[in-house]
Amino acid sequence: MVFINESVEQVTGMPRDSYIGKPLRETGMPPELVDYWDDQLNAVFESGKATRFSFSYPCPAGVCQFESRIIPE
Repeated sequence: MVFINESVEQVTGMPRDSYIGKPLRETGMPPELVDYWDDQLNAVFESGKATRFSFSYPCPAGVCQFESRIIPE
């Protein structure tokens, strides 16, 4: 990961540094969610077009909903 919004830190209770520069599989994200992200990343690489998607993530306060964007450079 290259960028993490500071609100993720507030919601998950984990510092942004625990995500930045690491592959998703090393962040503690559930494997099925990592697979979903990989599918989204592959679609962006294949199409060359940005995408926006939503997903649920377990947080200390319960299940949280997130919206993410992947933008090809």
